[in-house]
Amino acid sequence: MDLDQRDGKLRVHYGDRLVTLMREVRQLSALGFAVPAKIQQTASTASKFYRHGMILKQVKCNIVLIYDFNGSPIISVPN
Repeated sequence: MDLDQRDGKLRVHYGDRLVTLMREVRQLSALGFAVPAKIQQTASTASKFYRHGMILKQVKCNIVLIYDFNGSPIISVPN
């Protein structure tokens, strides 16, 4: 996760390799293959962070919907 100093935007990075690891561990386990505990633990940790990343992405989309392209609020949010 990085905060861009130029435009103040928060950028969340989540590697494609982690998504692939999660998917493959899930599929191999479903097929009955033995997946080493260390790999299962890594995939489990990646899954937790992935969920949080998706929540951050949804929040970002909601915030973008509140503001128009000029940065002016489209709707007022009560305090």
